[in-house]
Amino acid sequence: MKKTAIAVATLLASLGLLQLLSGAGAGAATTPTRAVTDLTFTEGFCSDPGAHCKMIGKDSTAYGTQLIFKIPLSVGSTKIGYEEGQCVNLTKKSQSNFCTYDLHLADGTIAVQGTLPYTGDKSGTIPVTGGTGAYLGAYGTLTFPGGSFDYQLHVVTP
Repeated sequence: MKKTAIAVATLLASLGLLQLLSGAGAGAATTPTRAVTDLTFTEGFCSDPGAHCKMIGKDSTAYGTQLIFKIPLSVGSTKIGYEEGQCVNLTKKSQSNFCTYDLHLADGTIAVQGTLPYTGDKSGTIPVTGGTGAYLGAYGTLTFPGGSFDYQLHVVTP
């Protein structure tokens, strides 16, 4: 009888330890909620008030030409922030550039990086690679649908 009681106690203790190690039971962590942000915004131009742009290279479409920029972002007539970064042209045949920049919004910054077309009639999507403030740990996509300067941002934050 004593051996059975010891075996049962050992089994119960083992199950309790297993629950603690697996994260189940009292005091277990809950699955974190994720915030999803979907935003469509318009990118400004280098000629807009508050914009600053510098092209390094002789031809705006030549391989290796770099554009360093700070450009306003808006939704309708409301300014929501600005983007700041750089794009480097790839081959003329690809009509695209490699960009790395940050979207500075009221509640934080979203970082993006990838290849986008440099002509307005082509579409492209690049990944969100991180963020600060409300966007800390962000991931998602920034899509340029082509045909306009409206971008679609889809961000998930843990």
